[in-house]
Amino acid sequence: MTDSWSMVEAPQRTYRLTTLADVHPKPIRWMMPGRIPFGGLTILAGRPGQGKSQLSLAVASRLTTQDTDVLLIGAEDGLEDTVRPRMVATGADLTRVHSFDPWVDDREDMALLPDDVPLLEDAVRELGVGLVIIDPVVAHLSPELNSHSDHSLRQAMAPLARMARSTGVAVICVSHLKKGRDGGPLDWVGGSVAFTGTARSVLLFGKLNQPEDVNYEKYRYLVHVKCNGAPLAPTLACEVESVTVEDSGMSIPTSRVVAREERPSVWAGGLE
Repeated sequence: MTDSWSMVEAPQRTYRLTTLADVHPKPIRWMMPGRIPFGGLTILAGRPGQGKSQLSLAVASRLTTQDTDVLLIGAEDGLEDTVRPRMVATGADLTRVHSFDPWVDDREDMALLPDDVPLLEDAVRELGVGLVIIDPVVAHLSPELNSHSDHSLRQAMAPLARMARSTGVAVICVSHLKKGRDGGPLDWVGGSVAFTGTARSVLLFGKLNQPEDVNYEKYRYLVHVKCNGAPLAPTLACEVESVTVEDSGMSIPTSRVVAREERPSVWAGGLE
């Protein structure tokens, strides 16, 4: 009997040369000026419970008021009891906010990287999406990948980066910070260096470790630690507000992150 595997020929690899003189230059387009670029990956990292997810939703809300759709890929927060109230609290146009969920055999499945990047690209192009938020990104890695392996993570992140570049969409990958503080700020982001290596921008978000400060409980700081193609942006001081929203005849307590002011650079090591 003929071995069927021997009948399958591997595709022939060739190459293409691009001469830099033929490349047309273009400036970076910013979704959040100086911090979050269109057409690239941004890592937003922080400790659990510090408000990084709320910050990403506040950014998304602002984009929806500019007639632009956003896609949310999330594994932790419920759409009904957490995400929608937070979006209402930040003034989002809810008709432009969409949850991205693959379907397999007539049932909802979890989005996986890199497996579902082609599906994600289809959705981005269909809706003309301006922003994709993946929160948390490690929860959406294919189970075949090792989240602590640089090679494995690059297999997941590189196709996502190519999709962002080809469609022009901004992608925010929400991540946790490691417990230890060995090395520099880029070493503190959860996973391997593949996360920060494939990102065009890396932002850390959290409280300053100054419990005696009168603003300790309500203020968070967005510290810029990496940017390809532009200077690092100043630290952005934000406030976490507790609010009650009226939605569908119900009063729902929730919270939101509000940007307050830019401040002289805050050392990322001072974040909790």
